[in-house]
Amino acid sequence: MIVHFYRLLLFAYPASLRREFGEEMTAAVAETARSRQSLRSQLRLIVDLIVDFCTSLPRAWSGTPPTGPRRRPRRSALMPNLTADLKDAFRLFKRSPAFATGAALTLALGIGASTAIFSLADAAVLHPLPIPDASRVLQTTFSWSYPDFRDVTTEQTTFSSVAAWAYPPFGIEHDGSTLQVIGAGVSGDYFTLAGQRPVIGRLLNSTDDQAGSALAIVMSERLWRREFAASPAVLGSTLMVNRRPATMVGIVPAGFRGLSLQIAPEIFVPLAVLPDVATGFLASPDLLTNRGRVWLNWAGRLTA
Repeated sequence: MIVHFYRLLLFAYPASLRREFGEEMTAAVAETARSRQSLRSQLRLIVDLIVDFCTSLPRAWSGTPPTGPRRRPRRSALMPNLTADLKDAFRLFKRSPAFATGAALTLALGIGASTAIFSLADAAVLHPLPIPDASRVLQTTFSWSYPDFRDVTTEQTTFSSVAAWAYPPFGIEHDGSTLQVIGAGVSGDYFTLAGQRPVIGRLLNSTDDQAGSALAIVMSERLWRREFAASPAVLGSTLMVNRRPATMVGIVPAGFRGLSLQIAPEIFVPLAVLPDVATGFLASPDLLTNRGRVWLNWAGRLTA
């Protein structure tokens, strides 16, 4: 991937220089990339290539051939060389503002794409969702209404457990201020499907997920340690969630980020009581009865 990225950067150089030096420069980058196996060293190589690109590109268009990836200068010569490179680059960019704008946009797109790719790789490969037998969990790519979810839950035989969830924001009153956190409204089998065990207390279940039930909540260990100093006294206490009293019944492990790579909820409430505590669209009186309101994520664990 690093070699392909560098080949794209080479297209910014004049065609004559690419023909003369391109293969040699690419071979040098490939050899360096092969010697750097860890993710950190590969990221460092990408940064070095981008820095070299910024300094060598103006010289290439002014008639001085690029030298390819340069070796890192000694510490004693770093600042003088960097200052000279920056002055040279600024002087050449000032002569061609249109070219400078194009080069800056190209770099911005390249850096943004690389960051997005490595962020996704970090979430999906290095820090995957901590769910037992995750390969047996299937998630739909479209939204569901609550009545449709209930019908499928009752009639299906393919899954050992099914769960639905949504992501409302919550405000929690604590120490005289209101904490704004990402929350999740979850069905009764949500934590069963995810294979989670509480740090203390218990997790939400089907008894909590009934219309008319008292509002029980589960907190992430991250929020518990960050805002409540990991105090066991919070268990069983009453917290104001969106100005509604709720009983804190348990703590879910810090590594559990829900069933999504993008969103990490810190407060979990039962779906059946969500309209009573949520705001905006999710506070609609017919949220749990109208099949035209599609708002739920859905997943099921295949029967063994």
